[in-house]
Order: sequence, then structure tokens, then C-alpha cells
Amino acid sequence: MGFYNKLKIGTKIMVFVGAVVIAGIFALSYIVINNVSSNIKHETEQVLINSSHRYAGHIELIFTQMSSIVLNTASILDQTAQTAGAQNLSPKFYESAIRAALDNADWVDYGFVYLLDPPKSFLENKNFVTPQGKFIISYHDKDSGANGNLERLSPNDSIASFPGVISVLEKAPKDKRFYAFSKPFNASYGNGHAFLGSSIVAPLFDEEGKLIGVIGLTFNFDRVTKYLENPALVTFEREIKAVVSQDGIIVSHPNANAIGKNAFEINQDARAATALNGIKEGATGLYDDYVATDGDDSYAAVVSFKTAGDVGWTIFTTAPKESVLAPLYRLETMIAIVSLVVLAVVLGVVFVFVQRTIAMRLPIILRALNAFFGYINHESNEVHHIKIRAQDELGQLGMMINDNIDKSRAHLKKDEDLVAESLEVINHTKEGHATKRITLEGSNPQLNKLRSSVNELLDLLSNAIGNDLHELNRVFDSFVKLDFSTQVANAQGRVEVVTNTLGEEIRKMLKTSLDFANSLNNQ
Repeated sequence: MGFYNKLKIGTKIMVFVGAVVIAGIFALSYIVINNVSSNIKHETEQVLINSSHRYAGHIELIFTQMSSIVLNTASILDQTAQTAGAQNLSPKFYESAIRAALDNADWVDYGFVYLLDPPKSFLENKNFVTPQGKFIISYHDKDSGANGNLERLSPNDSIASFPGVISVLEKAPKDKRFYAFSKPFNASYGNGHAFLGSSIVAPLFDEEGKLIGVIGLTFNFDRVTKYLENPALVTFEREIKAVVSQDGIIVSHPNANAIGKNAFEINQDARAATALNGIKEGATGLYDDYVATDGDDSYAAVVSFKTAGDVGWTIFTTAPKESVLAPLYRLETMIAIVSLVVLAVVLGVVFVFVQRTIAMRLPIILRALNAFFGYINHESNEVHHIKIRAQDELGQLGMMINDNIDKSRAHLKKDEDLVAESLEVINHTKEGHATKRITLEGSNPQLNKLRSSVNELLDLLSNAIGNDLHELNRVFDSFVKLDFSTQVANAQGRVEVVTNTLGEEIRKMLKTSLDFANSLNNQ
């Protein structure tokens, strides 16, 4: 410490400023990197979760459209059955209904109508009768993006065993509003094409409210896979977008081998459990501790929604952290390099600046501050402005000192004027007059508080006694001499008013006594 004290002021400043600059640059770099990293990380995470929300919204919209079409078609069939009678409807009517439903459903490939106990005439049409004698109309939409590209399929008994069909046949007789959105299952319409799908099935009733069959649409999850694999939807390199049912069945995945398998069994890494549990719980959120099956530390976005029958679905999107945070890593490296370059440049500039300017100008600032402090402490009556030669920090400090010199002069002048007026008012009051008040304000809050207290005291004196003590003493002197003929002029204070009232009452008493005495004398 002794060695440091012996250094010249310029050297001391250079050492100090250099240390501060180094610490400042590193601190600033650290803060910037942290804040920017936090913001970029947050924004990137939001991109991942928002894209998953977008995928979920699109798929949920598909399911909602399917549900609306099936329910509306079932409602039309029910109303027609109530009006015309179910027995009077023709197979062509049901056929046109399922065809219209498929044409209106943009993302659905298959649809069917299954009647439980159709009229015998229906069974004569072998195009709609299965080998087991069930009446089933089924169609395949070869191009769901256009109307009319429909293909009638041979009736297949497996349709009657679809999970959604079984569920509706069991529950619809007790609840006519019930319809089913089945969990994913391996669907086959007997046309040689089996696929993983899900059916929306609604009941059909006759005019007496009896369950007579079902109508349904079957969604092929291959359509979702193609949608999610669209290159335009790729946000991060090596990201994986999958659709998983709430019980863990993968219905859409870029790896075809994973479709139909259980996600909980494919990835049993303990670090993936939290995100996978989010699927079970039907949660929505972003998990930053997920580990993919290839061992990469990844983000996992889980967006869940439910369809009819409380069937849960999840859009499960994963992306490696090194891919998601790649822009952040590049930015951090760039900030570190720039910080080192700036540090070297700043230290060089500071060295020249300190040697040529600061060491020469600091004594001027010191003398000015010393004089200013002496002035505000009333140790001297004069203080002079600093001559400003530059507009840098020291120049600004000089301007601040000059501004405060002006303010201090003005404040001291205000306080002096307040004290002078206060003495004038007090002297005026000592002369027996309570008519003046202190009107000026000072810069010192305590003086202003004292001013208010003195004015309040004068108001109390004026209201309780009066404004002119000499006039009040004159009346008291007259009363002492038993001269009650006078009174206080311009009485305002309580004592003045009471004095006048007392004098008036005494005069009335004296006059009454005089009148009584004159009356006795006349007798």
C-alpha cells in the first residue's frame, strides 16, 4: 500500500481505471452473454413449443372437423328416419350420406355405415352384405383433396369390430348423445391395405329412438406423418415430430419402425421420464432435461389435447440442444472475441487519455470542490465557477459543480430571505400586532416547516386573542378605570370579541341601575 501511495496521480488513475475497465469489460461481457443467452434461449424454446402448438392445433382441427361431419351426417340421417321412417329409407340414401361425409372431410380416407337390423330388401344387395351377413357400406376416398374420387369397397366384417363401433353399440342405447373417438388401432377395410388409424363413430336411431346402426369415419395417421415431415415445417436440424396417444402408442413418427410401438418402452432412460410422464398426464409444456434414444441431450415439447371419449393425444417434438442452441453458441463466441479486442483497444486509449488529460485536470476539480464545500458550509462567502475546457466526463463534472454552485447560491439566498422575513414578522408581532405572516419559502425543508409552525402560531394568536394587542390593552386599561364606554375596534380574535361583549353587558347593567336609581329618586 505504501508503494501505491508514492505513485503519481496519473499512474494511480491508470492502475485503477485499467483494473476497473478490465473488470467492467468482463462484467459487461458476462452480463450481456447471460442476458442475451437467456433471451435467445427463451425465444428458441418458445419457437419449439409454439411450433408444437401449431401442429397440435392443426391435428386437433382435423379431428374436430371429422367429429362435426360424422355428427352432422348422423343427425341428418336420424331426422330423415324420424320423418320418413327408417324402414322406408334405401341403401342409396345411406350410401350418398357416407359419400358426402367423405367428400367434406379433407383429411379422411375411409368411411362406413353399419346397420344392425336392416330391412330384408337391403340384404338383397350383395354389394353391402358381408360374408357373415352384416349390412355394411364402406368407401375409400382415393383423393381426399378433391370431390368425387370415391371407391366403394367390398363389405368387411372387421368394420363391425372396430373399437369405436363396439363402444357406441354398448353405450348409445343408454345415452343417445354418445359418440366415440377411438384410440389408435390397426384398421383394415378389406382392400388389402391395413393401417394405424382412429375412428369417429356416431349412433343412428329410427323414428322410435331405437339404435339401428352406426356411421363412422376412419383417419389414417399416415396423413399426419406426411404433414409433419413437410420440409417447410422443419425448425431445427435433427428435430423429431411425433404424435402419441395418452397411453403411449406412437401413431406418427419419421421412423416408420417406431409407429405402433409404445413410447414409454422405446425410451427407458431415467432422464426422459419427466417428459414422457407429461404424455401420460396430458400435460403441455417444454422439458429441457430430455435425453433422446440416441443419447443426445435434447428439448422435448409436449402439447396435449383430448377428443371425444376423453381420448388424449400429444404432439411430442424433440430437438437436440446443440441444434436448438447453435445460434446462441455462435453468439457467445463472437461476444467473447469482441470483448477481448475491445479490452485491448480501451486500455490503450485510456492510457493515452489519463496521461494527457486527467492527471492535469483533476487538481482543478479538487480545488473547485474544496472551495464549493467551504461555501456551503459557510466557511467562506465566495465561490467561483470552473472554466470548462472539454465536454467529457470531467467537463460534465465541472458543469455539475458550476450548476450546484448556482443552485447553492440561489438556495442560500432563498433561506436568507426567509430568515429575514421571519425576523421582520416576529418583530412586528413583538410590537403587539399579529397581522403579518411569513410568505416566502426557503430551499431547506426544515426552515419551511418552521415557517409553517410560526404562521400557525400567529394564526392561533390572531384567532384566540386578536390582531392588535395595543388596542386590547387600551380597552383593559379603561375597564380598570371603570370606564366601560369604550370597546375594541375591529374585534376579530376571541378575547377581543369577548371583551366587547363583556363591556356591552356591563354598560347595560349600569344603565339599568341608573334607570332604577332615577325611578327611586322621583318617588
